[in-house]
Amino acid sequence: MSHYAVVDRSTTDSEFIRNDGSKESFFPPSEILEKLDELRNGMYTPKKGTWFSARYVITRPGNYRIDYNYDEEPAFTIPPVAGSYKLDLQHFPRDDEHIPDWLRRKLQEAEGEQQ
Repeated sequence: MSHYAVVDRSTTDSEFIRNDGSKESFFPPSEILEKLDELRNGMYTPKKGTWFSARYVITRPGNYRIDYNYDEEPAFTIPPVAGSYKLDLQHFPRDDEHIPDWLRRKLQEAEGEQQ
């Protein structure tokens, strides 16, 4: 399951792989999505920000792994407007050295959207 988020929207891509190797998409319960957004809020580190996406992998017999993405542009199916990234940075401030180049471009684009 991959969860992509900015402060004003989030989306999740989920699938499971059957024993025969076939894949099936599913939509997780809304409670799980709410908890992921709460987790994102709770993992905010002052000056460094919080993650933009998380990938949660469960394997038999009950092992799991979670990878958090703090620096790469999240792979939204339908990308948010640039202003969403500006709003996200206002809610989860980062020092300049923790703002990746792609986010800088989004912030510049957001300034153009406001004019």
